[in-house]
Amino acid sequence: MFFLLAVSAFAAVKFKQGALTITQDARRAALQVEVADTPETRSQGLMFRQRLAENAGMLFIFEEQSLWSFWMKNTLI
Repeated sequence: MFFLLAVSAFAAVKFKQGALTITQDARRAALQVEVADTPETRSQGLMFRQRLAENAGMLFIFEEQSLWSFWMKNTLI
């Protein structure tokens, strides 16, 4: 029962959408990203996702510059 409640709670978190282009030398990659810029969205991340579209990803934004570590709990993709 707790697991179902936890999954339902995460489903309610809404991510901002954005476009991101990464350029290195002559190469470019255009991505559609979900923006994780709040404690709630960063905490959820990609948990319980069954799939992720091609050229899609998640951009994690923090208020301050630092070295951040990630724990990818329940990340299926």
